Amino acid sequence: MSTPQVPKSLKTQNVETVVCLQCGVNMRFNPSPGTELEIGAYRYQISQHPASKMEAAYAQEAGKATVYQVRQLSESSPLFALKVFKKDFRGAYVIASAERIRRYQHLPGMFGCERIILTRELCSKLLRQYPELEYSVLMPWLGTESWFDVISKKESLTFWEGLRLATHLSKCLHKLEHEGVAHCDISGGNVLIDRYQLKIELIDLEDLFGPNIPSPTGYPMGTLGYQHRSSPKNIFGQWLLEGDRFSAAVLLAEMLTWHDEKSENQLTENIILTHVKCTRIVVVIKNCVVHSPQFLQNSQSF
Repeated sequence: MSTPQVPKSLKTQNVETVVCLQCGVNMRFNPSPGTELEIGAYRYQISQHPASKMEAAYAQEAGKATVYQVRQLSESSPLFALKVFKKDFRGAYVIASAERIRRYQHLPGMFGCERIILTRELCSKLLRQYPELEYSVLMPWLGTESWFDVISKKESLTFWEGLRLATHLSKCLHKLEHEGVAHCDISGGNVLIDRYQLKIELIDLEDLFGPNIPSPTGYPMGTLGYQHRSSPKNIFGQWLLEGDRFSAAVLLAEMLTWHDEKSENQLTENIILTHVKCTRIVVVIKNCVVHSPQFLQNSQSF
């Protein structure tokens, strides 16, 4: 998976963005493919949606925001994501959260923690034209295929691929919890996968639970299919250190079992070693559930 770096100049220079020549006129941000944004020393261009035959911006609608793909106009042309939050989810909390979670960008699966926030101090001209872009997030583009896509499209997955993805996800969540951090909404849609390197990246990182991370505007209750049934009854939902354990157990089980049965007949002499690895991951899954005090309150739900 390519991991384009956020330019250092974005962290140290004031950001001035020019989208329209009509300064001082409030406009709705509804970009077209090719719309250019000048940010710091770099220019970015809204991408064309690959699945559309008409001119349409590459945009992905989510519950809290719309994410646009933008390409940096430079020799390497790296891709970035511009996440524009809906009205109810904009505010100073986004800035405080970004400052706290940036320290976790070195952890596996957490490259999305590298981000800058569009504020009035950084891009006053842009925000005078498009007020809705205030508190938007510019971050690396991490890919487009999620685990949800694999399931919904019924894509084939070999035993080895599922094992590698599950291993990488378990390492990611283990290191997060070791740091006192939880994603709090682990689900198929929030786990991007790289089918070539067999790695994962977590997205929707604004509501992380962790040391000194401010409370979100709305506590995450989890996603249907991965949500423990006691979560909606808890005032904090899944926003707690053990908040990933049940949903992670479900998703890891999916990865370990979503494979092409034909590939099982082609396993080599490493099958014993593979079963040992699987056994260890299954133990991790059991520990995720058994050692989660929050979710053991309603033990009958298991």
